[in-house]
Amino acid sequence: MVRRQFKELDIQSFLIIYKGFVRPDLEYATQAWSPYLRKDIDCLEMVQTSATKMVKGFCKLPYELRLKG
Repeated sequence: MVRRQFKELDIQSFLIIYKGFVRPDLEYATQAWSPYLRKDIDCLEMVQTSATKMVKGFCKLPYELRLKG
């Protein structure tokens, strides 16, 4: 949904959207907060990878650096 509304986000906008919409859903869903199966872990990693690529200036960085930044 965020990708449809925004082509590119700066860091502040991404943090606001993430903390307001994404994180509460992840904290509420136990399977997403503490995944057990490898397929669940991979699915969450794919979502996080694509979300961090939307941040302006982060799309060309490796995934590990995007997580730290």
